[in-house]
Amino acid sequence: MTSRTIIGLVLGLFLGLAGGATAQDASTMVLVPDAPGGSALVSGCYQADRALYGANRFSFCLERRGSYSVRAQGVRCEGRLDWRASGRDVTIDLRRQSCSGRMAWAAATITCRPRGLIDLILSEIFKNQGQNNERVLVPDRPQVGSLRCTYRPSVPGTPNATFVARRM
Repeated sequence: MTSRTIIGLVLGLFLGLAGGATAQDASTMVLVPDAPGGSALVSGCYQADRALYGANRFSFCLERRGSYSVRAQGVRCEGRLDWRASGRDVTIDLRRQSCSGRMAWAAATITCRPRGLIDLILSEIFKNQGQNNERVLVPDRPQVGSLRCTYRPSVPGTPNATFVARRM
């Protein structure tokens, strides 16, 4: 084998491995130290717990062909997104999308991380005060129930927004 052939094979192997590491599908897991086995399924659909940038309701689906939706009075957007998971982090890149009402939703990057045990415990304490907290059976494959996210818009001068994305 010539050195050119060896370099070509190594480069091809490297690019193949790098491409495989960013391809996401329904079985993509992220590290969650509190989950059994240390990881949990992240793919699925989520909704922001609060309105973003005015009265805009935001939701997204982390699937092979990711998508997002923005709803507000008189405006409806259905856009595409790309996403990747690495360690505990999920990075989402929203594509710019024309919407109804002669509006458009700007491109943005969102970084999310599964909520930690203390964050979840405090949320449950304050959410369920005075309620009966019965236990239920859970699936064998743990799923991420919620993500703490930071939304970084591409529009200059627009501040970042943080929100919790809850599995739908």
